[in-house]
Amino acid sequence: PQVLATALVAAAKSAGAQIRTSTSVERVLVEKMRAVGVRLAGGEEIRAGMVVSAVDPRRTLLGLVGPEELPPEFVWNASSIRMRGSVAKVHVTTDGAHGLPDGTLVVAPTLKYLERAYDASKYGEISQQPYLEVTTAGKNVSIHFQFAPYQLRHGDWSTARATVERIAIETLAARYPTFRTSVQQVSTLTPLDLERQFGLTEGDLNHGQLILDQLMFMRPLPGYATGRTPVDGLFLCGSGI
Repeated sequence: PQVLATALVAAAKSAGAQIRTSTSVERVLVEKMRAVGVRLAGGEEIRAGMVVSAVDPRRTLLGLVGPEELPPEFVWNASSIRMRGSVAKVHVTTDGAHGLPDGTLVVAPTLKYLERAYDASKYGEISQQPYLEVTTAGKNVSIHFQFAPYQLRHGDWSTARATVERIAIETLAARYPTFRTSVQQVSTLTPLDLERQFGLTEGDLNHGQLILDQLMFMRPLPGYATGRTPVDGLFLCGSGI
């Protein structure tokens, strides 16, 4: 991933692009129903002939643009985009004796197992037997944990974080026994963390539920599957389209 990111940065710069990181966009500037640039959190304004947003459609349109700049019916439709974050990321540093092969493996023994894992999230519960997608590189193990719903029926993510970590480690250790004793440090991103740190509404990695009325030509909204928006010069990209 680092090599790919470096190559993309080099290609963008060679085409004349300027890349700024750790810079929060506060607002998409709109004049006469046309996007003319962005305003950063510090107040700086960057003017542009086109704005392309990889932030999820609901946050882009209702947060960065604002309902006042959009047609009323479109605002209603945008506010109806359903999100359902259900993924936690558990990053584990080990002593190297974890017993896992380098690369990616999944814990999903049967369809019934997956169904039970998903059932828990429908009722606001953390899956006790989760689907795990595990990527290992040397001493580092990254666990994609499903399902961990953004909205918990009982408790909150300040306490539930430890539950996800325990279940992830126990589930993986049941298949790779040396994993448990190899664990040195654990860092977890809950759905709430994904929202706060990366701007993913409700921690939804897909930028909107992958359900029948939010797929293909109806994604993110009917009539806007090309990435265009009612604001000229503003385009959407990323997982939301």
